[in-house]
Amino acid sequence: MDSADFDLLVVGGGMAGMSAAAEAACQGARVVVCEVADRLGGTALLSTGNVWTVQTPEAFRQADPDGDETLWQVVRNDLEESLEWVSSLGVAVHERHRASSSSTYDPPPIGRNVDIEAYMARSRRAVESADGWVLNGTTVVDLHTSAGAVVGGSIQTASTRDGLDIQARGVVLASGGFQASPDLRAHYLGQAVAGSVAVRSNPDSQGIALTLGLRAGASTSPKMDTFYGVILPAVAGNISEGDYRGLVIHAAVFGVVVGADGRRLTDESAGAVALANAVARTGRALFIAGPEMVREAYERLGMDLTELVRTAGARGTRCVTADSVRSLACTVTEWGYDGAATRATIEQFDRAMRGDGSTSLPRVRHRLPVGDGPVSVLEVQAAITSTFGGLRTDTHGRVLKSDGSTLPGLFAAGVDQGGYNVSGYVGGLSRALVYGRRAARKALSDV
Repeated sequence: MDSADFDLLVVGGGMAGMSAAAEAACQGARVVVCEVADRLGGTALLSTGNVWTVQTPEAFRQADPDGDETLWQVVRNDLEESLEWVSSLGVAVHERHRASSSSTYDPPPIGRNVDIEAYMARSRRAVESADGWVLNGTTVVDLHTSAGAVVGGSIQTASTRDGLDIQARGVVLASGGFQASPDLRAHYLGQAVAGSVAVRSNPDSQGIALTLGLRAGASTSPKMDTFYGVILPAVAGNISEGDYRGLVIHAAVFGVVVGADGRRLTDESAGAVALANAVARTGRALFIAGPEMVREAYERLGMDLTELVRTAGARGTRCVTADSVRSLACTVTEWGYDGAATRATIEQFDRAMRGDGSTSLPRVRHRLPVGDGPVSVLEVQAAITSTFGGLRTDTHGRVLKSDGSTLPGLFAAGVDQGGYNVSGYVGGLSRALVYGRRAARKALSDV
């Protein structure tokens, strides 16, 4: 065929895209999903399946004072109903496992755990049962407009060399961000940051949605240069999908992180996002933890930092468990760090944690001293999981133009919806689920 008519065209087959597609199909709409990879799920498949967010506006502001509280409030209000809807599809929805993020938020997050692979399969079944298509190995190369509205797009599949024109009442962009594109990372995050981060993400998240949206006249969210990420041991060579969970230093919120000059980079207790962005700006850094920090990490997160040091060392990471801060300073000097400044930083930090002074950077939570020994130290690097910047939308997922008006027929959900978070993280799968469904409903009702 040269062309085909659908009610909805969905760009991306991850959590947001398949949520939009399944919602529309359950309402009787005919949907086509275009996913560039050979499997559905995107970065959601790499997650633990925890669909969560914070409970209160105060917790949201604590986590991300620069994020869009209005967009988040929709997720907070709709999450439980959306999880019940997932369960109605025949997908296992369990009590949420204790997330590493729970150590940061008070009160603890809400949400549950979803079998992501089963959700992808059930969503696909819903689409195909309503005479829709789910096309893997397919790229949307252009969007079509008519009278200022987006009315479909051109797709290219492995089996259709000449392409196929899709006519649709609405288009949902949900391709999962641009973190896997070196060029877009360099453009929006800066060359230095882009060059220093490891990519801990779906390799197909190349910014397709962002590129298509901008071509159609969309605007971007106000801040494009931050990302959701974590810190990992600075391992030799590339990290693989098998490393994405096991090497993450969730316990970094309890320790001290210093740069090459021996100074702390940020308030570590603020969470993984602040640390990842700070470490990315400096390239490599040192994570340092004393006995009380090691014990707290194990008791609260079940993370054995001593074992992590051994594992990282076997992978080529520079690491050591030093008898004292003095010997630690000598070791890191040999690594190219300012050992004297590192020692002074730790001593000043410890005095502040014991109430005998202050630090140049505040420590809001987890006020534990490093102590004199034994002290674990390992070299770390930042890894990007998803971008924060993207297309600007309203609370229905409608894409906005630079003047604030909507771009008819065009929607964005999941990571491609920019500005939801800026400097903190309050759950990604929850946003994808809620806004994927919300965008689909609005796309169908707007016509």
